[in-house]
Amino acid sequence: MSAQTETPLRVGQQVRSAVVRELQRDLSGAEGVVVAKMEKVPTRDLNQLRDSLKELRAGFLVVKNSLGQRTFRNMGWSDLEKLFKGTCGVAPIRGDEVGSVCKKLADFSKGHDGFVLQGGMMSGKVLTAGDLTALAKLPSRPVLLSQLLGSMQAPVVGLVSALQGLERKLLVIFHAIAQKKEQQQ
Repeated sequence: MSAQTETPLRVGQQVRSAVVRELQRDLSGAEGVVVAKMEKVPTRDLNQLRDSLKELRAGFLVVKNSLGQRTFRNMGWSDLEKLFKGTCGVAPIRGDEVGSVCKKLADFSKGHDGFVLQGGMMSGKVLTAGDLTALAKLPSRPVLLSQLLGSMQAPVVGLVSALQGLERKLLVIFHAIAQKKEQQQ
């Protein structure tokens, strides 16, 4: 009888270990990760969130707290273990879209009272819920790049305008001198 009671436990341990390995695989190589508490959020809405995150090279995985904590511990993210309270999900983020993903998650939380950003990590730095909200308010990467390019172009445009103004003044002066010489002849 003791052999029968050990078998299910052993299978359960194998299943939990497999889930942890799978979660570690999903999180490895991620530039950022966000943990969100989600209670009473319809599955249909979570699926829509997942679909919208795919275009940003992110996802949203519902995780059992103990397995999420074990995974984070195994990955050296023990500072994030405390974020697993209640029903939680994890959003691994790849690429430079951390701000855009945070914006989508923050927007989703506005429409779902049970969806709360708990915290996360970006480039090895632990982020609080406030940090995630601040990231969500930043303009997207393309907008920031265009703003940077605009600010870099402004001095050059000013210089070109100034040079064009000098050129125009010289042309006016040369034209005036030419007219004066014509009148004198």
